[in-house]
Amino acid sequence: HGFVVQTHSNSVGGTSIILPFAKTTMADSSIEQAEERYGVACSAYHRAETKKEKAEIALARATRELAAASRAKEDALEGLRKLSRRDPCTTEAAATARSDAVAVAAAAAASADDSGPSARTTGRYEIGQIVEKHFPGYGTFRGEITGLPTADFDNYEVKYVDGDAEHLPSTEIHKYVVFAEGAVNTAAEKKKRSARAAKVTPSPPKKKRSKRTTKSSARPRKLSYDEDGPEWLSDMLDFLENVPHGPSGKTCSSTNAKSVFRQVRKLCSGDGITYKGWEDGVIFAKDRKITLEDTDLDALHKEARAFEAEHGRDKGHGWLLLHPIKKMKLYKEHRDSRPSADLMSSWSGSA
Repeated sequence: HGFVVQTHSNSVGGTSIILPFAKTTMADSSIEQAEERYGVACSAYHRAETKKEKAEIALARATRELAAASRAKEDALEGLRKLSRRDPCTTEAAATARSDAVAVAAAAAASADDSGPSARTTGRYEIGQIVEKHFPGYGTFRGEITGLPTADFDNYEVKYVDGDAEHLPSTEIHKYVVFAEGAVNTAAEKKKRSARAAKVTPSPPKKKRSKRTTKSSARPRKLSYDEDGPEWLSDMLDFLENVPHGPSGKTCSSTNAKSVFRQVRKLCSGDGITYKGWEDGVIFAKDRKITLEDTDLDALHKEARAFEAEHGRDKGHGWLLLHPIKKMKLYKEHRDSRPSADLMSSWSGSA
């Protein structure tokens, strides 16, 4: 509804104008109500931000206290072990030290529970978090988290010290996460530590190693190459165990040397490489005899990567295909850098 106002003009007898006063009044009222709701929402948002900041501060404080308590507990247990080795009869002092360590750990756990959630309980980890994973037959490897889960891909990206990387589901990453003082966050590890803390026995004195022991005698080579294989296999085995190589400038352990030797021998014989994680009949480099002289090892390494991408990644962390081929290339470069037999004989003749 509007109001009718009568106006007068020189040229026109009169004009009727309808002014929507009621509608204007309702619009102004709606704007005022909306502004009030907006102010309430802003106040609630600022209060939530303040609570969030306080929660983050409490979480950081709880994490620091938990790490300090873990270190204190480890120090107490180490002191208890030393005390027991020095004087096995001091059972009362040992019991007191054990009780103190348990009390410190309990206080830290209570503080952490009161202060807020932590990565141990929530399962959320940040980039740079250290992880350790054991690969059967190849050993334990350490790495760190380099990628976080997303809404479309619920996996952590982990890169290991040797350069390889893999994705671990967020439901399994807690099995491999390493916290303060190298303590793995698993129930089995906690049970082991509790058992060790409850039963501390003096250990026998360690035998001193003879100073005459040399590196060659301390690490005897137990492998030997096939008589039917290439003649350089034996020399490659000696290279792996005794000559520093690769970016890290280290030698291979006996276990890793044995694994590389076994895979290289299969490649050289033409039998190819099989893997339990592949389908039946899938064999890499079947009926192809790989040699140092005629094979492009860089191309072979790329082919191995593509083969694993198609048929299934090696869960042994590269020791199935990629590392053996890389070791072959490093050995070839080492062998090519040495003087040939003819050149050595010419040097000896001239001398």
